[in-house]
Amino acid sequence: MGGATTLMNIVQRIGGALGAIAVVVLTQTGASYRWAFAGLLIIALLKVLPTLAIASRREAMMRS
Repeated sequence: MGGATTLMNIVQRIGGALGAIAVVVLTQTGASYRWAFAGLLIIALLKVLPTLAIASRREAMMRS
Protein backbone atom coordinates (compact mmCIF):
# COMPACT_ATOMS: atom_id res chain seq x y z
CA MET A 1 0.00 0.00 0.00
CA GLY A 2 2.97 2.31 0.53
CA GLY A 3 3.70 2.45 -3.20
CA ALA A 4 0.16 3.56 -4.02
CA THR A 5 0.26 6.20 -1.31
CA THR A 6 3.54 7.55 -2.64
CA LEU A 7 2.18 7.62 -6.18
CA MET A 8 -0.94 9.52 -5.07
CA ASN A 9 1.24 12.02 -3.19
CA ILE A 10 3.36 12.61 -6.30
CA VAL A 11 0.28 13.04 -8.50
CA GLN A 12 -1.27 15.51 -6.05
CA ARG A 13 1.93 17.56 -5.91
CA ILE A 14 2.19 17.67 -9.70
CA GLY A 15 -1.48 18.68 -9.93
CA GLY A 16 -0.95 21.44 -7.40
CA ALA A 17 2.08 22.74 -9.28
CA LEU A 18 0.22 22.70 -12.60
CA GLY A 19 -2.72 24.50 -11.00
CA ALA A 20 -0.44 27.20 -9.61
CA ILE A 21 1.21 27.65 -12.99
CA ALA A 22 -2.20 27.86 -14.68
CA VAL A 23 -3.36 30.56 -12.25
CA VAL A 24 -0.23 32.64 -12.87
CA VAL A 25 -0.47 32.26 -16.65
CA LEU A 26 -4.16 33.15 -16.74
CA THR A 27 -3.79 36.19 -14.52
CA GLN A 28 -0.68 37.44 -16.35
CA THR A 29 -2.30 37.20 -19.77
CA GLY A 30 -5.03 39.61 -18.73
CA ALA A 31 -7.77 37.03 -18.33
CA SER A 32 -10.27 38.00 -15.70
CA TYR A 33 -10.30 36.10 -12.45
CA ARG A 34 -13.79 34.82 -13.22
CA TRP A 35 -12.61 33.10 -16.41
CA ALA A 36 -9.49 31.82 -14.70
CA PHE A 37 -11.57 30.28 -11.92
CA ALA A 38 -14.08 28.84 -14.40
CA GLY A 39 -11.28 27.28 -16.43
CA LEU A 40 -9.68 25.71 -13.38
CA LEU A 41 -13.05 24.42 -12.22
CA ILE A 42 -13.70 22.79 -15.59
CA ILE A 43 -10.24 21.20 -15.59
CA ALA A 44 -10.77 19.89 -12.07
CA LEU A 45 -14.16 18.42 -12.98
CA LEU A 46 -12.71 16.74 -16.06
CA LYS A 47 -10.11 15.11 -13.83
CA VAL A 48 -12.50 14.12 -11.02
CA LEU A 49 -15.33 12.60 -13.06
CA PRO A 50 -13.31 9.67 -14.45
CA THR A 51 -12.00 8.97 -10.96
CA LEU A 52 -15.55 8.81 -9.62
CA ALA A 53 -16.52 6.42 -12.41
CA ILE A 54 -13.58 4.14 -11.58
CA ALA A 55 -14.43 4.21 -7.87
CA SER A 56 -18.08 3.34 -8.49
CA ARG A 57 -17.08 0.48 -10.81
CA ARG A 58 -14.64 -0.84 -8.21
CA GLU A 59 -17.33 -0.66 -5.54
CA ALA A 60 -19.78 -2.54 -7.77
CA MET A 61 -17.17 -5.23 -8.43
CA MET A 62 -16.53 -5.64 -4.70
CA ARG A 63 -20.25 -6.11 -4.02
CA SER A 64 -20.60 -8.95 -6.52
